[in-house]
Amino acid sequence: MSDPDADQFYKLADSFINLANEHYQKEGDGKVGYAMLYAAARFNAFIVATTAGDKTELAAETAPATDYFTEQYRKMFSENLEDYHSNFEQYI
Repeated sequence: MSDPDADQFYKLADSFINLANEHYQKEGDGKVGYAMLYAAARFNAFIVATTAGDKTELAAETAPATDYFTEQYRKMFSENLEDYHSNFEQYI
């Protein structure tokens, strides 16, 4: 990811995080975390479905897409947990 793309990516991610933080103040972490997971899953399923040419292609893409998004989530989650571990006193 080039720097302008990275900047745009992180600004977009931060906009979702800021909204989640607003909801967190009212709802608590459990509801917001699960809602964000559901929203990400729902949106990414929409992306996979809308890029498939038809139902047969969607069926063929289901397992690879599931593997891809699961791997990406695991990687991003691990990287963020490591960041919190390394910067615990600063962040918490």
